[in-house]
Amino acid sequence: MSDVSTEFDVMFERSRPRLKRFVDLLLRDIDSADDVMQETYLRASSGFSSLQKPEAFTSWLFRIARNLAYAELNRVKKGVSIDLVDEPELSVDDTESPQQLLGRREVGILLSRAVAELPPQYQEVIALREYEGLSYAEIADVTGSTIDAVKSRLFKARKSLFKRLRRFFQ
Repeated sequence: MSDVSTEFDVMFERSRPRLKRFVDLLLRDIDSADDVMQETYLRASSGFSSLQKPEAFTSWLFRIARNLAYAELNRVKKGVSIDLVDEPELSVDDTESPQQLLGRREVGILLSRAVAELPPQYQEVIALREYEGLSYAEIADVTGSTIDAVKSRLFKARKSLFKRLRRFFQ
């Protein structure tokens, strides 16, 4: 195995959990998400040696996955069902009562469902910023937008989430 492919494999494996969460959120179908992850790996590994800015690996990889996920959505048809929202994983804290744990789980489910009801461009920026922790510049690179467009989309997405969730927290 060459040094380049070893370097790629290490970098890909480091990014895999975040990338998988992102693809899962976009597609909401385990089989399709697995297919997109595999195709992302294949395309990224074949193009890795031509990557001009190694520091841009993460946004480059997310952009490949995003494009493949959207191609899959278009292939299957627009309007993928959003009923398949996964329940969020929760870590158990010994100091929490069962009621507190249940409350936290319910909030997580509400949030996941509210995000799933957002338009795809809002889901995408929320996932990249809030779940994956990408910077505005990285999100702009992934989505092919400007930083100002990303900020605007995030603002609108958060505002929409607030409206959807406000009644649960009054």
